Amino acid sequence: MGVVRKIIEYAPDILGVSFTTQAATGAYKLINEVKQINPKIVIVTGGPHTSILPEDCLKNSAADIAVIGEGEETFLEIAEKVDSASKDMNTIIGTAVMDSGRFKKNPMRPLIEDLDEIPFPARDLLDIKKYPGYMYKKYDCDTDIVSARGCPFNCTYCSNPVW
Repeated sequence: MGVVRKIIEYAPDILGVSFTTQAATGAYKLINEVKQINPKIVIVTGGPHTSILPEDCLKNSAADIAVIGEGEETFLEIAEKVDSASKDMNTIIGTAVMDSGRFKKNPMRPLIEDLDEIPFPARDLLDIKKYPGYMYKKYDCDTDIVSARGCPFNCTYCSNPVW
């Protein structure tokens, strides 16, 4: 079963799509296919590519909003807006939107100073058997977690200086 079909069957209120630059073309295709089938799903882009090129994300896909930088607090605010009577997301800090056909970048959200405030994922709520993991590892099932922020190096080929 294809990813788009699974998304449509699940029919979420919000779909978050986080991606790097090398995955942007595939992400745009996924977003556009989902939005064409179900325009009611609020699609949020995030990740490194979105943070660097939010205008590219919004102009090349049918995404509703782009999260720039850290997404924990910003995505929560988006979810609260979608769940409320007022669905206006045009002024959420740490985002960019297309407002009446024009690109609008809102102010940046301050970085989370104490990363220990972010709770660990509630893995107990997942059916781990639905996550088969990578073929080259020893265990049958797994999920990923990013355990650090940023990088101490300054490689010339990396996007790290943008952050």
